[in-house]
Amino acid sequence: MPEGLPRGYAYGGIAALEQLIRLSASLDSLNPGEDQVLAQVRGSYELAKEAGTTGPLTDFALQNALRAAKRVRREVVLAPVRTSLFSLARPSFEAMLPKRARIALLGAGQMGELVARSMRARPETEFWIINRGLEKAQRLARLVGGHSLGLQTFLEGGPRVDGLVTVISAERLVGGAFFERQPDLRVVVDLGMPRNVDPVAAQQAGVRLIGSEELRKLGEVRRSRLEHALRQAEVLVQEITAETEVEWNERRLAPYYSGLRLAYQAKLAESLTGVLSEDELSRLANRVAHISLSGVRGLARRQGVEAAMVFLDEAGLLTGEGRA
Repeated sequence: MPEGLPRGYAYGGIAALEQLIRLSASLDSLNPGEDQVLAQVRGSYELAKEAGTTGPLTDFALQNALRAAKRVRREVVLAPVRTSLFSLARPSFEAMLPKRARIALLGAGQMGELVARSMRARPETEFWIINRGLEKAQRLARLVGGHSLGLQTFLEGGPRVDGLVTVISAERLVGGAFFERQPDLRVVVDLGMPRNVDPVAAQQAGVRLIGSEELRKLGEVRRSRLEHALRQAEVLVQEITAETEVEWNERRLAPYYSGLRLAYQAKLAESLTGVLSEDELSRLANRVAHISLSGVRGLARRQGVEAAMVFLDEAGLLTGEGRA
């Protein structure tokens, strides 16, 4: 792994569901309690359903995670409504602005709307919404009582601004040439992914850049203030996960139950074909398999679903995708 890159990680089984709940409730967020993470999980799920890439287990996990995240946010107050990543930067951002300020926002998507709604109440402030698609910029500008402009027009010679917030997907879009055309610019908040602003160019222009490193530090400070509430939220996540685990395991094991019944039916047929009818063999196999199914369920509850999988594997029922 290249030096300096974060290590990847993966969760499996019930731990994956627990982490999905924690993530959806924005407990792992840089700004705990922000609204954007839950909206992103919900949006990703809707896109996956439209693409046909979800299945019964995925649907179960995401539906339960979304419901659980709403419960966590309802029962443990971590942040006001419409809290976003920008909320961390806003106090420092506003402190750098003059009383009568002109602010530009690059990006008119969901995060851009949260920024715009957050800042529209600031008195004596002229707001410009900048976006690649002018129609989206115009819609958001109407919503917050601001002006709109196309991205390229703004970058090449738009209005001079005192403050800038970027929330778009374009690496190093804002650089030295832009700063030269913006002599009044005092402060920039870079929320883009990848990062929109060239930090060296900002420093050379004497512009305060509130980027990922400062946001991380601000997030750590806020997380320390929320320590008690975050502990409450984690306890609630554990309770919800335990409540969901039985059904989660049942859904993981369900595809193998019919195979177990068929295995018993085949074994019984070796000795009883001609003695019992096919229907009688099927009913007897189901009755005998019920004992093993009860044992598998109990094993999953007490020792975890992986122990139950060992039983099914030894019975020759985990093949292909099931073995994986």
